[in-house]
Amino acid sequence: DQFCAFDTSRVLALRDDVDKAHARARQNYVAGIWRRDEAREATGMDSEAADRVYREVGGASAVAERDDTAPTAGAKSLGWADRVMGELERMHAASAVAE
Repeated sequence: DQFCAFDTSRVLALRDDVDKAHARARQNYVAGIWRRDEAREATGMDSEAADRVYREVGGASAVAERDDTAPTAGAKSLGWADRVMGELERMHAASAVAE
């Protein structure tokens, strides 16, 4: 089998828009989908071990990466979608009380 590929990295029209890439990385980090190191690497920045954290949704604090594969003593492990839904429910409850 033979394979041929073209280097299109120098074709401006085919490159990802830098502003869009930065906006996407920022949105994914702020939403708690990406870790800070993933957002930094996606925008061409260096990262350190200290950057292996997720931004806590609804707050400005960073939380360390969890090992969801580690055995737990009956504790339920919440994924990012569960954290987002929990935060949305808390925000909805808070707005209902304010009204």
